[in-house]
Amino acid sequence: MDSWWDLGEWSGSSGKNLTTHDIVCPFCDEKGNFSAAFHAEKKKAQSTKKLNFDTLKCENCASYVMVMWSSSSFGNVHEKVILPRSLKVQNYPKHWPDAVGRYWLQAKSNLARSHRLDGNAYSTTKISQSQ
Repeated sequence: MDSWWDLGEWSGSSGKNLTTHDIVCPFCDEKGNFSAAFHAEKKKAQSTKKLNFDTLKCENCASYVMVMWSSSSFGNVHEKVILPRSLKVQNYPKHWPDAVGRYWLQAKSNLARSHRLDGNAYSTTKISQSQ
């Protein structure tokens, strides 16, 4: 994707409207339990393309997430970007083969565990500094 205006043009969920059933609250891990708190949109000049900015309220814990989403200008799909993202990695992308997804989950879990142990997600060893 070269521009945010490309969001939703080549892949995404079916339908031209935002679906919330697959959004997970990053604070309480409740799935799909949101109400709309705010909506704004930006229209691309000389086009029908729109970027939508929705703030959703979790009905379980009352936290908020921001969802930027857009429908395809030619088909019946939409894609979304959610902030903040959940820090837990529980699933791999649906379109991946199971074998690839299992290894990816294992790698993500190992990186997260390494990060918790030494505070650096890219290193598994600590460098001691002597004075």
